[in-house]
Amino acid sequence: GTVRLKFGDKPLFVLAGTGASERASQVVKRLNGFFDAVPELYEVKFSPSGAVMGRNQTLVELTAADALAAGKPVSAATEDAAKAIRSALVGLAFHLWEGR
Repeated sequence: GTVRLKFGDKPLFVLAGTGASERASQVVKRLNGFFDAVPELYEVKFSPSGAVMGRNQTLVELTAADALAAGKPVSAATEDAAKAIRSALVGLAFHLWEGR
């Protein structure tokens, strides 16, 4: 199966293959905790091997199946996932600031 993760209406990335739903539920918990901490953009990092890190903790580990579902190599899918998470953080920070 394939699971498309979003933050609000912003697409983040795709998880695919066996166990995608279970992986997605774990990733959502990690992302929620990360977003709740209102981190800085520079705290989102990635490695070409598939890991997206936030505050030095793995948020998601993209696999070859995930990258295939995204139609990209693992390195590009990982970079795109990190960019999408940073973009969601910008939107979150804007909404928090706007609400003051």
